[in-house]
Amino acid sequence: MCLLLPPFWPLALGLIAYLLFPHTTRKVTIVLAALAALGVLALVVGVIALLVLLILH
Repeated sequence: MCLLLPPFWPLALGLIAYLLFPHTTRKVTIVLAALAALGVLALVVGVIALLVLLILH
């Protein structure tokens, strides 16, 4: 099924990695989620800083 639906390839690879290496995959997922959260936080802070600069300027 995944051969027919390319958008599901990352899901299939993630499932295979989880089934083969559950502890490692869980740790990698936690690290990637934390990095994504930090990236979103940095983006929000940057947008707020830009808006403040535009309003005060």
